[in-house]
Amino acid sequence: MYPCSLALAWPADPVSPQACGMGDSERVYIDALPYFDAGYDEPGVREAALALIDEECRRYRPTKNYLDHLPLIDTSKFETEVFRTEMERVAARQPMELLNMKRCELPGPPAGQKSDLGAWAESLRNSQAQLEHHYMSGGVAFLDIPSRLEIGIDLKFSSVNDSFRGIKSIPNGLHFIYWSSANERVSQLRTGFFHHFENDDILVYKWNPSVETFTVANSSEITRIQSTWKRELPTLSSYPTNDLKKWISLSKYISPRLVKDVCPADGVITSATQLLPLEGFTSSKSQPASSKRESLEEYQSIAEAEKCLPKMEVDPKHRLNYSEIDRSVATSQCERSGCDQSYSLIRLLDRYYSQRPLDVLGELQLAFVCFLVGRHLDSFEHWRNLVSLISHSDAAVVSHPRLFHIFIMILHFQIKEIPTDFFVDIVTRDNFLVSTLHVLFSNISQHEGNEELQKRAQSFKVYVTRHFKWDFSKEPDDWAPVVVENI
Repeated sequence: MYPCSLALAWPADPVSPQACGMGDSERVYIDALPYFDAGYDEPGVREAALALIDEECRRYRPTKNYLDHLPLIDTSKFETEVFRTEMERVAARQPMELLNMKRCELPGPPAGQKSDLGAWAESLRNSQAQLEHHYMSGGVAFLDIPSRLEIGIDLKFSSVNDSFRGIKSIPNGLHFIYWSSANERVSQLRTGFFHHFENDDILVYKWNPSVETFTVANSSEITRIQSTWKRELPTLSSYPTNDLKKWISLSKYISPRLVKDVCPADGVITSATQLLPLEGFTSSKSQPASSKRESLEEYQSIAEAEKCLPKMEVDPKHRLNYSEIDRSVATSQCERSGCDQSYSLIRLLDRYYSQRPLDVLGELQLAFVCFLVGRHLDSFEHWRNLVSLISHSDAAVVSHPRLFHIFIMILHFQIKEIPTDFFVDIVTRDNFLVSTLHVLFSNISQHEGNEELQKRAQSFKVYVTRHFKWDFSKEPDDWAPVVVENI
């Protein structure tokens, strides 16, 4: 009892070390963790503990019940009907009620049909449907699918045939569903949408020939598909569970709220940018229809021809509403010189993510998925800008260490999904990723207070060095000083 009281009531005036024959440098502090700490057999420790116990007993005299002066606890406030029933069962020494395993049974044919192959086939179909129901039964159905079409979910897509009806067993959580033509000329154009599956959601989409894409089916068709969904399970394609872990690593921080805020109002994302002419625009070279030039050769230059084209802007109905990065400090200049962009990062967090700063990493993942899977090039530019912004934010490493910790993890998984030649063809043209990661590693290495973050950065550095053969031991060429000669 007394050792426990030590942990609850440490003496206001601890026993002097000299009283136990110990000097100031030999003083030992006693706690109540004998299973964790060591050194209790050292000279003077036992005497110090006994002295503390004596001091405790002098100030708090032992009684039979030191809680006599307190009222009894009213436990009825914490009791529920289920709790009282369970306590009565325990008091009566009754066994627990057995779990009902009826729903887990897979019955075979009746006794009189054991030799009937048809009955066995029916039992097998029922068992398959029952097993499918035990797993995640969310899904999406497609109606009136045209020929030569590719349909995908998350990281898996393939051409479909006439027997394709939809996808079943979609796990709860966020997923990206998309489609495109199998025609080589237009196969790069994709259309898709995000959906957060929960409570066995069943989505139904129907091909609309007037707009040449899938749209949400009408209410009667949705009701019909949902009512027959269980019977249709054997004919549906299963979700590619082998890619689930990889997909989660790429989308873990994308919340349904973020999807709603960023994606267009109808939720549809298209890889082809939808443009509209600027309202009120008139060409400086407007000419009557009868006098319009028929060919490019009739113009003096390309610039002159371009002046006759209408000014265009992205259709607001199809725009992805990413956060706007403060351009008060030139981004291109910072990428070359490695200057600190923490001010811009903090302003972005305060403006869009003041309550949940880590949601900016969800936006980073959303942009990457839209680029990688949805083939949305504007999303690549935003992903590139966010990566650059975070990597060049030196002071923010100290104020937001967890953000950088997760940022490195996200970037690690994202780079693993991009083919090696992608950087050769696009990124390394201006050394974007090499110089950006060089800045990131340099910023983190300068702040020695967070060893865990430094270890993660070093591990990531080793990975990209081995995988892409990038050298971070030397400063990028564009960091070299510029010599200005007097003219």
